Amino acid sequence: MTLPILVGLGMTISTLLTYKLKPRFWRKWLGMLMLVCGVIAFFKLSSKSDELFAALLMLTVTGYSLFSSRDQFTRDQD
Repeated sequence: MTLPILVGLGMTISTLLTYKLKPRFWRKWLGMLMLVCGVIAFFKLSSKSDELFAALLMLTVTGYSLFSSRDQFTRDQD
């Protein structure tokens, strides 16, 4: 897969998860899982290829985004 396609696919998945996944429980745990897996894989596999680096970066950023905004939709309901 080429780098622009991989980045576009990663951004699409990230956007869908950020705006469509609303339960706090799933945002919190999926965010933590993606963040931890992304950081561990980043340090283990970062020197392999540019495509893998981009995928791991997207995974880590998406995980952080989900975890940090886990209360986004619960505040709107109150």
